[in-house]
Amino acid sequence: MSNNTRKKSCRECSKAKRRCNLSNPCKRCSDRSLACIYTNAPSRVTPFPRGSVRQDSSAEPVHNRQISPNAATQTWEKMVSISSDTPGSITLDESNDEAAVYTAFLPDLPETQVINTETNKLCIENIMISGSDYRRADYHKVTSIWVSYVEASYAPIFLTKVQDKFTHETLADPNSRLNNQIKDIKSYHSEFASLCQTPWLHRRLYKSGMPDIMFSAYRDCVMYSQKTEHNKGLVYRSLEESIDTLLSLEAMTNSGELLVRVQCLLLYQSMQLFDQDVRQQCLAGSRMKTLELWTDVLGDLRDASLELSNKTVQQVPVWESWIYAESLRRTVIASYTLITLHYMLKQDIPSQGGWTRSQPWSICQQVWSTQSSFDFLSVWEQDPPVTVSCLLLDEFLEQGKADAVDDFARNMLVTYIGLDETKQWFKQRGSTY
Repeated sequence: MSNNTRKKSCRECSKAKRRCNLSNPCKRCSDRSLACIYTNAPSRVTPFPRGSVRQDSSAEPVHNRQISPNAATQTWEKMVSISSDTPGSITLDESNDEAAVYTAFLPDLPETQVINTETNKLCIENIMISGSDYRRADYHKVTSIWVSYVEASYAPIFLTKVQDKFTHETLADPNSRLNNQIKDIKSYHSEFASLCQTPWLHRRLYKSGMPDIMFSAYRDCVMYSQKTEHNKGLVYRSLEESIDTLLSLEAMTNSGELLVRVQCLLLYQSMQLFDQDVRQQCLAGSRMKTLELWTDVLGDLRDASLELSNKTVQQVPVWESWIYAESLRRTVIASYTLITLHYMLKQDIPSQGGWTRSQPWSICQQVWSTQSSFDFLSVWEQDPPVTVSCLLLDEFLEQGKADAVDDFARNMLVTYIGLDETKQWFKQRGSTY
């Protein structure tokens, strides 16, 4: 496939790692009197003027389309091609207009409004355009809201709010959001090893038979949980061999296979990224792009399905179907959280990635903990789940019940309002954190 199927950022924006609006000259180069040069051939699709509304609905992002559940496979085949030539690689089909030019329709933002005077928080989109006119000391002001521009309408989507003022003290502070996120991620492998579940992987998800790669991941989680100075060499060998096998598998044909691989890689990343061994940290860092790419595609498949995107809840779903759908939705959020945290620990600007679209999930301690179809139906009829989008939790904080909060929801609440505030919220409802 040609590398010139889409117009890419100009040299200056690419060099500075800033968003390019793809005009000629682009806005950033024009404002700074820089030489705006594009090294690749012109794009097949000419971006519309910023702020304009495109009448042709074919450019509407996939996640805002009404697509029937049986279209997931077609969308998969249309959006991506997966090759086994390069281990772990997924190639996006850039000939698809809606994928290739999704970020080309962002309206201009005034560079004078880098900091919102009302909230004293940095505007992410302005930062991406304004270049280096800000200080890393201001990173703690980064707002949790990332704006997704869909045609002429603005849809506020929340980015994980894990970044308090970034200092060494924050990393060591057990009450900081950042510390709690790291603690939660580091517990994935031990929880999976002892309980066969995580906050984003339901215990009964693979009740009909655990796939071989997931069984290998489970075995490695058990071994890693028992790692000592004497056996760590063998543990690391097992991890690396299992990951090599995972990345060298043949092409994936459906969302189920992709979900298993994302979950496996997420478990491995959670172990290696925070390990004390330098080699393990480096290996995890080198595979972060693969995890991000796989998660992007998994999110595309979720958004292309009414069932997976949780857009229809008129009737009680089949238990097994709901377990699969909710595990997939939570896995996408957990994966993007780890990816974003990786960027932040490097003191780099987090990738927008999946935070530019809705991230649905359900707050449902009773429903999530059911272990049979009968219990699931009974609990659902009495107390159905509360569906939310990522960190849009204000309504739940006002009206929600403490006994509906499971481990995943608890971590999201801490991420959103902080640990002490979450404990206070539980106390006000006669419960304990």
